[in-house]
Amino acid sequence: MSIGKWLEQRRKWADDLLTKVLGFPKVQDDIEDLKKDDEWNKEFGWTQYNFEREAIEHFFEGDVEETLNVAEIWKAVKTAIEGKIEDITFDAKTLVHEGYGVKIETIIDDKLSEIQEDLEDALDRKHKKGKYAKPTST
Repeated sequence: MSIGKWLEQRRKWADDLLTKVLGFPKVQDDIEDLKKDDEWNKEFGWTQYNFEREAIEHFFEGDVEETLNVAEIWKAVKTAIEGKIEDITFDAKTLVHEGYGVKIETIIDDKLSEIQEDLEDALDRKHKKGKYAKPTST
């Protein structure tokens, strides 16, 4: 598979997952609660983009079990764990020298951070922010 095709599939995966996560009642409630906070609305001029980004952050910082119950997230985390286990059990020497230091929690945290970044990038695409913003002429 070409890198372009892989990147396209990864973006579609992130876009679809973003739509799913933003549709969860807990995330929707979080967005509504954030909108009710006058400080964010008036003082900082937050938009829907800011509320959604903050809600995604809260989702990934919340209950890990709840986050892992999302099928797409669980599959990605499980694949990362399996890959690391395959790496360290390649042979006895690798297992002894690298296996003792492996913490599943670290693998999970790293993968969840990666997925969160993917969703934030998808949110940027959706709202045309960051590197997806239209260039302004000066």
